[in-house]
Amino acid sequence: NSDYADIQKFEVVADGKVIYSSDSKYPKGIKYDTSAFLVDVEIPKDTQTIELKSYSGKHTWADELVLGGALFMANGKFKNPNDWSEVDKRREINNEHPLLMMPLYANGEEFNQGKYTFWGGDTLTGKWENIPDDLKPYTVIQLHPDDLPKRDGAARDFYEHMLEEAAKYVNPKTGKNEPIPVILTVYTAGNMPYYTSAHWLSTSWIDKMYQKYPNLHGIFS
Repeated sequence: NSDYADIQKFEVVADGKVIYSSDSKYPKGIKYDTSAFLVDVEIPKDTQTIELKSYSGKHTWADELVLGGALFMANGKFKNPNDWSEVDKRREINNEHPLLMMPLYANGEEFNQGKYTFWGGDTLTGKWENIPDDLKPYTVIQLHPDDLPKRDGAARDFYEHMLEEAAKYVNPKTGKNEPIPVILTVYTAGNMPYYTSAHWLSTSWIDKMYQKYPNLHGIFS
């Protein structure tokens, strides 16, 4: 229906600067009968944030732009090719090793009171210990910022607290430190600052968490 399938424009934004806009190719917008098209842009060096934005037309609830996928490629040269070596995977995912994600949603109301909790009375340890032992090798805990305060630092504070707790987990059956594998939700609700505290999570912070916590097995959006 041409009355509803109408996208004003699509943009790629790097650190707040528009580096691509569909305006040049589709000045009248993207319609229901617009064929799929490739967006190939060069991301400036040292870019910290990338945003993919689509602007709806007449009806925000019925105008959608489907992104087929995003591929990021890096160019670089090693002075000595032998200096490069493949990094071991923290987790293998395939048909023989499926991935089961168990979500936990941050409780923003209690966070404002200085507490680090989840909705529904869930706890990180409790969630993990309720997973059958035969499923644990295929399972990770997915942390979600949910209704944490929409401000800089809230998601980082909550996530770091939980990553530390997960890293120090001691299995009561073995008495040994067996860190809980965690995945962080770093992009949600359009990543808009008025919707989610994940808006302020930077690539440099994510990299720092990877370096500090071997039990961080991935990020999710």
